[in-house]
Amino acid sequence: MALFFSWVQDITEDTNENTDTITGPGEKSELEHLGNMENKIIHDMPKVHKWVKDHAKLFNSAVIAPQFLTMEKEEAESALEQLNSLSIETDPDKKEEIIYPFTFICNDAQDMKTLLSEIVDKRNLRVFCMSQSS
Repeated sequence: MALFFSWVQDITEDTNENTDTITGPGEKSELEHLGNMENKIIHDMPKVHKWVKDHAKLFNSAVIAPQFLTMEKEEAESALEQLNSLSIETDPDKKEEIIYPFTFICNDAQDMKTLLSEIVDKRNLRVFCMSQSS
């Protein structure tokens, strides 16, 4: 089974945009300390997740949400540290392993195209996604 990643934006890119935070009901954000790129992926992730849930009927099969959304704090911090450590020199297999917890998984290639079209092209959000089919 082939896996392909859609790199919406190079995670090593350096930007100077203001960082945003995510807050849940009655919670302070844990994202204030994150770097810009990590913050963009993490900031957009709940928006993408909500959109996927709200538009599930557009997909041929379930789109699996990133593991990061359900991780305990220590595990999430470790995943973020690894994401922050990526560079151009990082082995491709290691990149896949590091990015996986932040990745939306589509079981159908057409579903991935739909997701990217709606999320990236129309909404200008950043997302990691992969398809388990060709």
